[in-house]
Amino acid sequence: MNEIVVDVTSKFTLTALTDYLNQNFKKNGYKQDDSFSVSDVQGYIKRGCLPSYIKKGYQIQIVKCLAIPGAKLYKLKEVKVRKK
Repeated sequence: MNEIVVDVTSKFTLTALTDYLNQNFKKNGYKQDDSFSVSDVQGYIKRGCLPSYIKKGYQIQIVKCLAIPGAKLYKLKEVKVRKK
């Protein structure tokens, strides 16, 4: 099984993040031709993280970048999930 690599170095706009998810991941439990929508990604941004099935054992957080005033840019951050 291939290791899932999440791009934690790039900054994404909403559209770019949606495109990135569609190019690199599949929605869990959906047909292969079903893709992430902008609305899906907006929900993930509001929640602050991607779905847990993207990378088991990690929480992929979505962090808003404050570097450019007026622009909404986001970065991904991997956080190892501790087992209870």
